[in-house]
Amino acid sequence: MSHWLETINWDRLAKDLMANKEMMEEVNKGVNENGVCYKPHELAHEIKAAWPYLISKTARIDITGEVEIGPFFMANDGVVILRHKHPIYSGVPMMMQCLARTDPGAKLVIGADVWLQRDSVVMPQVSLIHEGTLLAVGAILTKNTTSPMGIYAGVPARR
Repeated sequence: MSHWLETINWDRLAKDLMANKEMMEEVNKGVNENGVCYKPHELAHEIKAAWPYLISKTARIDITGEVEIGPFFMANDGVVILRHKHPIYSGVPMMMQCLARTDPGAKLVIGADVWLQRDSVVMPQVSLIHEGTLLAVGAILTKNTTSPMGIYAGVPARR
């Protein structure tokens, strides 16, 4: 006998939720105003997140580059999603290099049902995290995921 959770048409539910434009505007406003998103520089985008999602208040999403999140996304405590790179200048103190203009990374698309576990990091060069991906505790994702439904762990994260 199947579990009642297996009887729900999750794709249909997600489509119905995303079709509710008023709810989606409210959800996106909440994501962008609750302190999770930060814009370390003058360049900034709004995050586009499909409800339902669960993002810890201690997760940080850099919005200097575009970020699009699919439904059923989860980000635990300490998760960091970086979207920009700092140039390195020879002979200039590192502390002063933060004043230089940053290079926003490519748009990041995070598929449905992705789970970023505690203290995992997504680096700016990543532009795609496939649906059903699990990024393990403390992992650092430096490249796009290779296929849906993968578990990635380690530094750098590997499937």
